[in-house]
Amino acid sequence: MTKEEYIRKVVEEKGEDWVVAAMVEGSIGYHTPHHARRLIRDYLGGRKRDACERCLCCYGGNLEEMIWHDIKAFEYVEEKMPQKARKLIEVVKEWEKLDSVDATAVGLMYPTMMV
Repeated sequence: MTKEEYIRKVVEEKGEDWVVAAMVEGSIGYHTPHHARRLIRDYLGGRKRDACERCLCCYGGNLEEMIWHDIKAFEYVEEKMPQKARKLIEVVKEWEKLDSVDATAVGLMYPTMMV
C-alpha cells in the first residue's frame, strides 16, 4: 500500500477529525486544527507539496510525508494511551471553533497544555 493509499484509508476509516488531531499533536500545536484540516483537504485534492515552515524544514516540502508521519505517530499514541487520543480529538474539535487569533494563542500554549 502506498502512503497515499494509507492516508486515504485512515481518513475514510478513522475520520478527518482523527487526522486533524494527529497533525496537531505531531506538530505540537504548530498546526491549528483549521490549518491541519486545510492541509488534509488540499492533500486529498491532489496537492503534494506545502510551504509551511514545518513541512519545508522537517519534510523537504513533502506534504504527503508530513501527514503520513503524523498519522503513524498518532496511531502509536492511540495504541499506548487511548484516553489521551480521545481527549485530544475532543480538544481539537473545541479548539477549531475559536477565531484565528485565539486559535493561534492555543497553538502557542499547546506544548505546555498537557492534554
